[in-house]
Amino acid sequence: MGRMGEEGNELDPGRIPAPEPSLAQGNGPVHDGRGWIISTKDRKKVSEIVGNYTLRKKDLGVYLTTSQPHNKVIIWLTKEGISVESLFFLDMTGSGKDATENLFSLRDPSDFTELSVVITEIMENEGINFMVIDGISGLETYSGADNVRKFLHALVSYFKKLNKTLILAYGTGEDKALSDFAVQISDVRL
Repeated sequence: MGRMGEEGNELDPGRIPAPEPSLAQGNGPVHDGRGWIISTKDRKKVSEIVGNYTLRKKDLGVYLTTSQPHNKVIIWLTKEGISVESLFFLDMTGSGKDATENLFSLRDPSDFTELSVVITEIMENEGINFMVIDGISGLETYSGADNVRKFLHALVSYFKKLNKTLILAYGTGEDKALSDFAVQISDVRL
């Protein structure tokens, strides 16, 4: 049986279903679509998933921008009909000079320890149930591919432990080995 999201087994990103038994974590009850690791190269699917969480489920989330300023992401999400008030932005591009209450700009984007601490502090909030990493190869800009893989592995384990969803977005022009790695560690590929 193929994994969900593989060709011929497409998912509606607006309705992330409960996992197949082979993908479920542990022997506990099937959960409500939280705790997924989702990878996609389709930007439209990212907005659909974020819309599903923020509009339908009324969840709060985190949006980590790695290669484009948060204000461009806000413009794009707003055009897609997404309420950005439900999102907390982490901006690695250094364009967070106009910091607001829901924006954190990292002092040193190459410091994955600081990034991990910030993510941990935010995700410990029970109302925040998902996070988008927009541009996984953007992380590679600040640190080598090996460090990015280690960071993503740790993040996946952490999100599984919290039963929260992590969306790994990558583009067609991104490093193939890194995007393949994101797909490999994902429960769902869209």
